[in-house]
Amino acid sequence: MGNTVIKQYSGGEMINFYTKRRRTKTIKEIFLLWFESCFSFINMHNLYEPRPKIGAICFFIGSLDSLCQSLSIDDITFAKLTNSIFNKVGFYPQIVSSIVVNYFGKDQHIEFATQAMKIGGKEFSVWYNSSFLETNSVKKLSILIDEWNSNPNLLPNEIRLLGIQ
Repeated sequence: MGNTVIKQYSGGEMINFYTKRRRTKTIKEIFLLWFESCFSFINMHNLYEPRPKIGAICFFIGSLDSLCQSLSIDDITFAKLTNSIFNKVGFYPQIVSSIVVNYFGKDQHIEFATQAMKIGGKEFSVWYNSSFLETNSVKKLSILIDEWNSNPNLLPNEIRLLGIQ
């Protein structure tokens, strides 16, 4: 066997491993369904400006955070899931990483981001608890994007979310 190290696991550790793995798979599947449902109402041209783009990202981060909290996912797993999911869907993964690091890691809680995350979490919960049937919740992001486009630029303090001082 050479230098191979085999670790022995107790039954409980294996159950926790598989339970966590199953939960993360379930989270990805549910979130992708939510993401696609919301996106079906969005005009991508409305995401060219900074405020709507960052607002949409924060909305989805809040949605994912709500789902993770409901399934008792720890912060490290939440960060990994966020990175993995947004890379998979190709929805501004570098900006998402920057926001997660600056918002959660450095506690730069910008009111605009906080509100977008709270609304995303709330609307996701309504949709999730309705067995994925609540259409007003999936339309909410489209409505917010239209509002954010009326004042499309980020304020100087909001730019910190992107790691720019």
